[in-house]
Amino acid sequence: MANNSKNKDLMSYNFRFFWVVALRSEAHPLIKMLNLKFYSNHSMLPIYINRENGHALVISGIGSIKSAVAAMYLRSTFEAEQFAAWINIGIAGHPEGPVGNLFQAIKVINEDNKKSFFPGLRFPKVATGAELRTVSLPESQFTHSALYDMEAAGFCEIVPNFSCNELTFVLKIVSDTSKELHSAITKKMIAEIFEKNAVKINNLLDGISKFVNQEKRRLETPPEINEIISLMHFTETNRIRFEKIYKKWCCVFPNDSLIEKAQKVSLAKDLIKKMELDIAAAAESWDLK
Repeated sequence: MANNSKNKDLMSYNFRFFWVVALRSEAHPLIKMLNLKFYSNHSMLPIYINRENGHALVISGIGSIKSAVAAMYLRSTFEAEQFAAWINIGIAGHPEGPVGNLFQAIKVINEDNKKSFFPGLRFPKVATGAELRTVSLPESQFTHSALYDMEAAGFCEIVPNFSCNELTFVLKIVSDTSKELHSAITKKMIAEIFEKNAVKINNLLDGISKFVNQEKRRLETPPEINEIISLMHFTETNRIRFEKIYKKWCCVFPNDSLIEKAQKVSLAKDLIKKMELDIAAAAESWDLK
């Protein structure tokens, strides 16, 4: 029961950044950087959070499917809002490198089924954009001039359903190349290359935060809608119709208030009808030539 109460308390707080990380060694530098704390021993997967700065992180394990499952689990655990940003960050192979370079994946290809994804708004001044190929086994040949990982495709396939594709980000730090072998990767080395990119990661978060704020404002229910709904009874169907047409009505009449019109009718369906007639009448006068 105590865990349920804790969960409900956390749901009342809007987490703004959700991280899906494959390895504990990748997560550790972020946990330190973002001052995250372990969430609960009852979690199916390791989760770390910081309520004050709005970050939640899950360690998925290696593999595309595990990445997708972990993202779904994190979303359901905290009832993630639609305005939140989702970030997959980790190490990746690259034929040229160099080791330690941070890239933003702007195209992700699932090598198993050849599906392609184009995640996230781009930040070219902070991180170089690159193609990324998700494979099911560690890559050593690097036949394409691209990043190689084992998680991003699963992440990219599921996460845009939670928020939007523009707020889905894949960030990779080069850990091995055709010259520096995968076997040379250690926990210490991963910590060092993450620390090397701490400033860039924080700069990316600053940029992402601005888009999160914009999306939050866009999705917020205008106070006028709640005030009008309190004036009369709305069925669920009429409420959905009203909210949709309200946006159109505000675009056509940006300087008008709907409260006065609402006070002159008693039925929700009559208000909706009047709004539709207002929009239709205004459209007749539009000069589209």
